[in-house]
Amino acid sequence: MRTLRTFSILVPGLFGLGLLAPLDALASNVGINGGPCTFTTIELAAAAASSGDTLFVSPGVYGENTIALNSKTLTITSSDATCSSKTVQQVTIEPTSGQRGFELEASSLILEGLTVRLANTSVEGSVVFMSSESTLAMVDTSFRQSTSGHNGGCIYA
Repeated sequence: MRTLRTFSILVPGLFGLGLLAPLDALASNVGINGGPCTFTTIELAAAAASSGDTLFVSPGVYGENTIALNSKTLTITSSDATCSSKTVQQVTIEPTSGQRGFELEASSLILEGLTVRLANTSVEGSVVFMSSESTLAMVDTSFRQSTSGHNGGCIYA
């Protein structure tokens, strides 16, 4: 009888470099209006939120598809690990390759305490694409290592 053996090799430092996802990568890390952390992605929380809500995002790196807001007013803020209070923490959004960070259609968005990086698209507005009826405000928010292959760079309105 053959015995199948499996081995795990852990190389120190790979988690910090973002080369391996942390073990709790599928944990709930986003809450609405200071409630418990009940969503695994910002995209899912934004879809479930009502206009006027605040999404509280616990520290971490979030690989996201485009977060689309259609006729909603939302605030997305960094929070503590329990999604209950605003704090300036390390919250990073990394859009899926070739996708924008946010699309606003007749919407208002406030970003607080976030970093959006590696948003690279072949079209305009790699981080934020917004219709003329939309508004965007940013507090303690930065865009890094993001490019657009067309007009608009990181923000296109």
